Amino acid sequence: MIGDAAFPVLLIPSQAKYHPVTKIAFATDLNSSDIEMIHSVASLARYFNAELLIAHVTDEKYETGDEKQQVEAF
Repeated sequence: MIGDAAFPVLLIPSQAKYHPVTKIAFATDLNSSDIEMIHSVASLARYFNAELLIAHVTDEKYETGDEKQQVEAF
């Protein structure tokens, strides 16, 4: 289902017990297409009054030293 969906999907096992959502993490490689998704996730975080954590992920061999500027621009 996740692989075929054209939209974000959250699958929850039927035996899972509810625990309040307090933090939501979003990993990004600073691609500008992620900004719209971050806005959507921020709406979800706001609904639950949860903290939104955004993590920059990268492959060390591609780092150029300009990441700080990329993060600021993002």
